[in-house]
Amino acid sequence: MNPGLVGFFALLVTSVAVVTFLYALLRPSLKHLLRQTLALPSAVSFYLRSFLLVLLLSGLSAALAISFDMKPGVHFMEYVWKEAEGLASIFEKILLLFALFLVLVTVLIATLKIKNDE
Repeated sequence: MNPGLVGFFALLVTSVAVVTFLYALLRPSLKHLLRQTLALPSAVSFYLRSFLLVLLLSGLSAALAISFDMKPGVHFMEYVWKEAEGLASIFEKILLLFALFLVLVTVLIATLKIKNDE
């Protein structure tokens, strides 16, 4: 089997695993926070699903952006470095997405808490 193809699928599986792990860690506290802020239960599920969807799509887009086209006969370490480059790209996109989602949820909570307090 082609080592580039193996590296690509390993990066793809790693991307989905990282996203699943982060979502599993963040989901309970985010769900509790949204339930305290939002009055509609369907809005809580909407924000949780959109968070998962955007996390998954950002991780997959970073994984798909890495190309494993290498010269024939390169050493195994070249594939390892390419995999590490892909992981760095995945983590960078997920961190950026998480920061943007955190700002969105903060604005949502700030505006809704003011309305609920009145």
